[in-house]
Amino acid sequence: MAQNDTRKELFFKIALSYSNEGNSLKAKEYFEKSGTPDALCGLGTLYYFGKLGKPDYNKAKEYFEKSGTPNALFGLGGIYHYGYGELGKPDYNKAIKYYKKSGIPDALYQLGNIYHFQDNLQEAKECFEKCLGICNMPDLVGQCKSALCNIYNKLIKINDENNIRLKRKKDSLNLNFGSNTKKMKV
Repeated sequence: MAQNDTRKELFFKIALSYSNEGNSLKAKEYFEKSGTPDALCGLGTLYYFGKLGKPDYNKAKEYFEKSGTPNALFGLGGIYHYGYGELGKPDYNKAIKYYKKSGIPDALYQLGNIYHFQDNLQEAKECFEKCLGICNMPDLVGQCKSALCNIYNKLIKINDENNIRLKRKKDSLNLNFGSNTKKMKV
């Protein structure tokens, strides 16, 4: 049994090597020979990005579902987020579910984007901050920081608008109970 596992891992590493070289057909062959969850995710990725022809999101979805790895769950989140394949339209609830299950930095970033799009600024802020806490990819760190700046600016604006409304309400209450009211004797 251990020899079979070693062989599967070897096939997976060969597939990755072919994939990195841009030889997607050979990568597919060795991902299929491996059959590990990571290899199934690799197959899904080849179909997702159209490395074997046109993107085939339905096949990608099938392999991602079989795989179940964090990267595969991220891929499923992307399919639902953008409504790829037979879906035809986004399903944000399923995208959120898969991004949360994935937990990888890219998933947290996309989750933050969905919440930001839905004006759920607090949830978006938490996702971007959590992503920053675990991410070491400079591009993604920059994107998270940029998104957080936008959210902080929105939150400041909302806070300022609330303060103005409170002041107006307080001023209107003071006008209604000004000097025209009679004092009661106790």
